[in-house]
Amino acid sequence: MKNLDMKRLGYLLKLDFHENLKAFIWTSVTMLLMYLFFFWWAHNIGIPLNASVIYGVPNPIEFITKAQCEAVGNFGAVAMYFCFIVIASQLYGKEQKKQIRTALLMLPATNQEKFLARWLYMIGFSVVAGILTFIVADVLHMIWLSSADRPVIAASKYFFDNLSEDKVIREVSVYSFLILIHSLYLFGGIYLRKHHFAITSLFLVIFGSLFVKIINSLEPHLFAGYRSYVLCILHICGIILFTWLSYKVFCRWQLTTRKNANL
Repeated sequence: MKNLDMKRLGYLLKLDFHENLKAFIWTSVTMLLMYLFFFWWAHNIGIPLNASVIYGVPNPIEFITKAQCEAVGNFGAVAMYFCFIVIASQLYGKEQKKQIRTALLMLPATNQEKFLARWLYMIGFSVVAGILTFIVADVLHMIWLSSADRPVIAASKYFFDNLSEDKVIREVSVYSFLILIHSLYLFGGIYLRKHHFAITSLFLVIFGSLFVKIINSLEPHLFAGYRSYVLCILHICGIILFTWLSYKVFCRWQLTTRKNANL
């Protein structure tokens, strides 16, 4: 059997989609409602329209609407990333049950195909639930703005501004850190049998604090001018490590789980 066959990979992707359709719909609807709540909050509590009297600007309604959309875009980007890591931590949640894990292990496909199919499904799931639902919420918001005779401003601009900046290496360092966290939650979701998100978060807080303390304790001039480069390299190494560990743990899955993973 070849390590990677596109037909088998396509079959596994369809199987993952059908088996996780309820979770896919539930998560997407939840994220859509959350984004709509952010818009409601911005208009009614965060930056209400009557706050325009505070600002001495020529067009206060447009100014306030823009500020509301910017606030929603920022909150939305944070919620989107939180959605990403929750999905990653729950990637193999159902397979921690013996019966479902047995069905997965018995599928006529290689471990490489099974892992890659689920990883691709996770990426597609994350994009739809975290990003496309924000675009839908933004379109609904713009329709409401138009019907309320308000300036029509897209919050998606500010949402995507949080995902792409031009300060190259510093931004690469930031995004590589976010991908590192994502890969850590992926590993926790595969390795741990229970409480994947909580235990992985606790691990992140403890060891993340230790790492920051060690970095800050070093001589300030040690990485002068190269701090972002060093952090970027460390993040990339961490991404490779946790992704490789996730794949290795998946390949060594057995019907009986390890005692040290039964947390």
